[in-house]
Amino acid sequence: MIVTTICHRRIAKCHNCEQLTQEVGELRTNLTVVNSKLNKMESTLTTLATSTLKLAGAATKLDAFKSNLSAEVGNRLDGFTAKLNRLEAIECRLQEHHQKMNTRFTAISEPLAKLSRLESDQQSKVPLLNNAENKIVENNNETLNVIIAGGLINGKKLGSVETFNLSTGAWSKEQAMQTIETSVYEASSALHHNQLIICGGRTSSGVSDNMVRRNIGIKSANWTRFGVPLPTKLRGQCGVVYDDHLYIIGGCYENGAVSSEIYTTQLVPPYRSNLLTRLPDGMSHHSVQLFGDQLVIVGGIHGSWSYRSRVCNVFLYDISKNEWKRLAPVPSAGVREMATVRWGDNIIIIGGINAHNKPLKTVVMYNIKTQLSEVLPDMIYFRRGCVAAVLGNSIVAIGGATHGLKCLNTVECFDFKRFSWQELSSMNEARYLATGVAF
Repeated sequence: MIVTTICHRRIAKCHNCEQLTQEVGELRTNLTVVNSKLNKMESTLTTLATSTLKLAGAATKLDAFKSNLSAEVGNRLDGFTAKLNRLEAIECRLQEHHQKMNTRFTAISEPLAKLSRLESDQQSKVPLLNNAENKIVENNNETLNVIIAGGLINGKKLGSVETFNLSTGAWSKEQAMQTIETSVYEASSALHHNQLIICGGRTSSGVSDNMVRRNIGIKSANWTRFGVPLPTKLRGQCGVVYDDHLYIIGGCYENGAVSSEIYTTQLVPPYRSNLLTRLPDGMSHHSVQLFGDQLVIVGGIHGSWSYRSRVCNVFLYDISKNEWKRLAPVPSAGVREMATVRWGDNIIIIGGINAHNKPLKTVVMYNIKTQLSEVLPDMIYFRRGCVAAVLGNSIVAIGGATHGLKCLNTVECFDFKRFSWQELSSMNEARYLATGVAF
């Protein structure tokens, strides 16, 4: 009998082996790619770490550079500051040297001026008064006084007179002109052997040709009329004394026309007057200074009142040669109603009004030889129609009018050593368009 045994072990068949094999292969491939990417990422991270270290080093170097740069800039600034301090010290030394030179110049110019006055006294034909009081004044060659006469105060005409002394800093009233002339303004004045001579101007009776005088060396001296009047009635003219002659330059006639004439009047007998010459143009409310035998004329109304110059014109008239010369104009200076003083070879122009009729406080020093100008420090006050004088080593500006024709009684002085203006004692009365001289 045939026995049949069943084998329970049979070969299992995989119906998806090929697909599984394929998927496993793909999986292996993907893992390889992933590993490759991980390796690359690891390499990138290593590179980033290296770069971070380099950046940290660069930042450290940058901080060090900034620190060094700051230190270098600080050192250079310190150097510049030191150089600037040295330059300021040099500038101070130059200013001191300039002031010393001005002092030396003044020391030289004053003896020359005294010598000129002595020569003029020797040539005089008029004997001087011999009383003791007069000798005291004449022996004092230091010019420390200024006398002011007449003027306007808020439309009121003045005939009062007062004197200022620089050493005491005080004003004192003098004998008024009422005994001979009730009032006067826009007049000119000059000094001749202690005689103050006031010429022309506007008085209570109109434009005048009067010449009045007073011996300022004698307190009790009275005002008297001069031996002869001016050749014509004038206001706004200028007057200077040269070789015993009074030179009257320009001005306005009684009818308002502007004069172009220069007249001379002898101040000693026989007191003749004559027409010396004519200006290149009519001129009034100007200013004149005498340099040896030369008249230097600055500013003023030229030709007519309707014409307003834009600059301060300058003319030079040589008395000995009878010749005119136009010099360079003065920038920054007033065009009329200015005051002037002589300082060596310079004419110093003080205040006045500009082409727009506005008062000024500017001060300009103009050299008549080089025809160059230098602006000095401004005054404290705006001044037109003021009086100026050189007293000692100072320039003194007195009175005048400011904006709105407000009349001033203030006084200020400029000292070249301090190179600044300072106030002095005020006058007893405000005065605009007054006249005065130093003595």
